Amino acid sequence: MKDKDKEKDKDKPKRKLVNNAIFVYRHMLKWLPESMWLIFMNTLAVAIAPFIWVIVPKLLIDELQGAARLPYIFTILGVTLVIAAIVFFVKEACVGLYRMKMSRIRMLFGLELHAKAMHLDYHHVENVDTQNMLHRATRTTSNPNHGMGGVMRYSFSIVGYMLGFIGYISILFMLHPLVLVYLLVTVMIVYHLKNKADAYKISREDDIRPPDRKTRYLARTMTDFEYGKDMRIYQLKDMILAKMLEFNHYTENISKQILRKYLKVELIDSLLVLIRDGIVYGYIAYMALSGSITFGDFMMYTGAVSGFAIWMQELMRDLTELKVSSRFVDEYRDYMEIDGNYSPVAPAAVPSGRQLEIKFDRVNFSYPGSDKSIFDDLSLHIPAGQKLAVVGVNGAGK
Repeated sequence: MKDKDKEKDKDKPKRKLVNNAIFVYRHMLKWLPESMWLIFMNTLAVAIAPFIWVIVPKLLIDELQGAARLPYIFTILGVTLVIAAIVFFVKEACVGLYRMKMSRIRMLFGLELHAKAMHLDYHHVENVDTQNMLHRATRTTSNPNHGMGGVMRYSFSIVGYMLGFIGYISILFMLHPLVLVYLLVTVMIVYHLKNKADAYKISREDDIRPPDRKTRYLARTMTDFEYGKDMRIYQLKDMILAKMLEFNHYTENISKQILRKYLKVELIDSLLVLIRDGIVYGYIAYMALSGSITFGDFMMYTGAVSGFAIWMQELMRDLTELKVSSRFVDEYRDYMEIDGNYSPVAPAAVPSGRQLEIKFDRVNFSYPGSDKSIFDDLSLHIPAGQKLAVVGVNGAGK
């Protein structure tokens, strides 16, 4: 049954990226609605910023090669500086204010998470799966770059990037449709490879979590003064250090395998950039030398090509990180949706009296998620008023 349940969990469809983003933004709108205005203002600034230095050089060079009217040139420069200053100020102000809002919102998500943990029925405290879910959900709220923080951070400018993407497409289409297609194909190849690397990273998370949880437990034990005497009496230092080293080696090997995937992607990306720049810049230079475009056009197109490549890398990166963060939000929502209220069928009435006897009659017990039995037909009678001490190691069933 347990294996079947695990298979069902694996087959369970995850929430879509848009669904998780709406979940986060709905809470943002409820808690700090002004943060949505910051997103809107930043979107406009992000969409406008790159084209200031793509369009303006063309205007200046064309004017210098043409009528060379000084008042017109100074007007272009003045307007450009004012627009650039406003755009830069809006971007920086929005980023600074938004970061503070993000911290506040993550804290509020964390408060809701811990309120849920305190209201769950006690049997969840002993459940390893529930505790693992709590650890993952806590990570979702505590890290500014993953989970809630990741969704807020990487979707902050994504609409602005999409608007800028449309602007770049318009300029590059005027150069030549095939140039645009070639640039899009190379970017999509890299994006696909990065997606595969991210999927591999996510697939190895379940392998990392158990040793990571054990390492954190050992680290807490080694630094907790309450265990200091036991550590010295029983000479546990070498054993615990050996265990930590074993767990660290295990997670390190998995991390190396993940990083190798990303290294291959970066090498392929670098090769594609080298080929792309050689072909595209060579074509633009040929067009300029043959007189098909002006020198101002040459500057605009070269700026657009280099800007488009960086722009698409930023957009693809944010989309990829947004998908990873959405996975973390899934884990938070899974924990929040646990049905934690246990309602016994026909519970017995609480006995009356100041002193009560305790009686176990053929009790069987095992921890949730474990096949090992702690009690098998345990029978025990403690008369009223009797004092009894129960001694045993952790997990023995005290």
